[in-house]
Amino acid sequence: MTIFYSALLGEHSVTLKALPTLPDGILVDRNQVDSCTSIELEDTMHVTPLRPTIQSLLEIDRSMTSLSHHPVDQSLICIETSTLQGLRLMLVRKQGKQLRVDADTVEDTARQETELTRELALALKPLAKDVAQDKATAEQAMAQINRQADPNKARRVLIAHLKTPATVVDGNEVVVANDGAPVLGSIRLRGQAVHKVQIQILGIDLSEYAVQARLLACDGPTDLFKTEDLGQHMLSLKVHDADNLFLLGQGASLGWPISIHATFDVTLNARGCAFHGSLISIKDRRKLATELQTGVAERARALVA
Repeated sequence: MTIFYSALLGEHSVTLKALPTLPDGILVDRNQVDSCTSIELEDTMHVTPLRPTIQSLLEIDRSMTSLSHHPVDQSLICIETSTLQGLRLMLVRKQGKQLRVDADTVEDTARQETELTRELALALKPLAKDVAQDKATAEQAMAQINRQADPNKARRVLIAHLKTPATVVDGNEVVVANDGAPVLGSIRLRGQAVHKVQIQILGIDLSEYAVQARLLACDGPTDLFKTEDLGQHMLSLKVHDADNLFLLGQGASLGWPISIHATFDVTLNARGCAFHGSLISIKDRRKLATELQTGVAERARALVA
């Protein structure tokens, strides 16, 4: 049996081999292919959906592992690198029940949608570079994301820039290419500005000096939030002052909105945005303390009565 060597595996030998039976391919028109690295395509071609293929490969992994008598911690199911280097993934636009209202054919629809993809990806490319180099603040990143026609889509495109281990092209134009190592996990953006917001306290963790709150309003200009976020976004706040934590607890018991000054970091992932803040101060704290004391006393008298 031949012994091989690599920096990753050290000395190793290849034992069993598998010849995959992959899912049936789909015959598509070349005009339905939005992104492909092949320079020339036939008028029609067969493509195989990626996810069923991955599932099939995972089943092979499990089967070969079950067959093997090698120690589990000393064996791997691998793919020959030269095979992977010739692998090409492509995005296929299938024909739906109806075309776009501004398109006459499937080809027109695919072309228009691909143009939107390319424009948004190229618009966010400088931001992705700054985020990867830790040069973009939370405010700078969210300002660019929120000014796009579809901020949720913009967030996902930015994540694609940072996390893809591939070069994605449209014809001869590079749409997405991660020049460094792909970012693992969620993307954390550090905030620098102080934001004036109004919140509703939903929960308090005394041991962690932290509160959970809902964003109600912005009392000043901010690049982090847009109008549609009000009443929707949940905020996690660290409160380093015990007196402030006590006031927020009283506000929570009465259900009162509280105006605060805080900084926020933003975490981006496929599900959305998460905001983790640090309380700087409570607006008009002395006045609020007096009002809360009166409110709590009135609540106590009402309960007794």
